[in-house]
Amino acid sequence: MTAEERLLGELKRKQAELGLGTVAFAHHLGISPSLWVKVRDGQRPLNAFAAAAAGSRFPELESLVLFFLRYELPTRNRRMKRCNSNGEDGGRR
Repeated sequence: MTAEERLLGELKRKQAELGLGTVAFAHHLGISPSLWVKVRDGQRPLNAFAAAAAGSRFPELESLVLFFLRYELPTRNRRMKRCNSNGEDGGRR
């Protein structure tokens, strides 16, 4: 399981724990409801902005957020650029 998958799972768990709906949880994180829905539903990969918002709101997730930002996100971005230059979708959801 990747850090992105683990982080997304933790965010979904936090939303359920807090009993917040989609819009309220997105605002709690400090991101747009549209972005949260797309990330949550796998229509868009987690980005640096949403990950940083999660780390700010939930300090207990900070080490997972930092790992994702430092190691997974740059690798994914390089892979997507390489695939896009070949006409592939780079594994986008």
